Amino acid sequence: MNTDKEKEFISRMGFAKKALRPEQHGILADWGQIPQFTKNYRTGWKFYLDDKKVYQGGMGEASWSYRSKKGEESLSIQVTVFSKGQKAAIERMIMKATATTTMFCPYGPASESVGDFAAMSLNERIKDSIMWIYYNVLVEIDASDNRYNVLPMAKSMQAFMEKHVSTEIDKHLPRVERIEVNPPRVGVGKKFQVKLYLPEDPASSDWMIDIDESLDKPGYLNYVTRDGLTATFIGKKPGQGLISVQVLDKKTLLSPVLEISVEIEGGKSKQ
Repeated sequence: MNTDKEKEFISRMGFAKKALRPEQHGILADWGQIPQFTKNYRTGWKFYLDDKKVYQGGMGEASWSYRSKKGEESLSIQVTVFSKGQKAAIERMIMKATATTTMFCPYGPASESVGDFAAMSLNERIKDSIMWIYYNVLVEIDASDNRYNVLPMAKSMQAFMEKHVSTEIDKHLPRVERIEVNPPRVGVGKKFQVKLYLPEDPASSDWMIDIDESLDKPGYLNYVTRDGLTATFIGKKPGQGLISVQVLDKKTLLSPVLEISVEIEGGKSKQ
């Protein structure tokens, strides 16, 4: 159930008034090009961060950060790609826009149209940050100086995305041959391993991988360690545990939703 602040933002943005893009439609792009084509908007700024992350639920994220020559100003760009489609992107935007200390949501529709849904500060004089959704992608640009107008850069990034629309995103997700749990049934306090098998695909050398307990069903497992494509866990309490395997293509930021269950049997959980 949405909070009052979330309901306020949802109403302002008009999410319910616009049909969502089909889940299998999205952006298929090499996001490594972002620093190159945005350089005209940050002349002389120093690049200091290029970070990529993979999250459960089919979400890949890349961030780029810059500082001015004197280090007094900064600019950050963040791109999040959702393999589960636009609905997931909207949920993320709602969470980010309402995660403030103010009693009300300080964001509303952007002063100029960008993508499918765009949000900026309700103070129209402030144009130093924007977040917008196009198909299955959420983009955020944030400048430390409120005199900086991020809209030209946002429109440039939007034009880039418009050239990379795909109607078959599902066919470009990283593929996994199989996931093996050994043993498939384990007692409380006992160790077991989860091993990932990748196809003989040259692209797999540029994938980011993580294996952890699913956030959708926590409390059944304790993570111990990971060695390459093999992760070790310990059964924590009886029941069916759920393991999430995240595989991110660092080029496209696409990541499939992969989960596998393990049966934790009998005994008392250790304190």
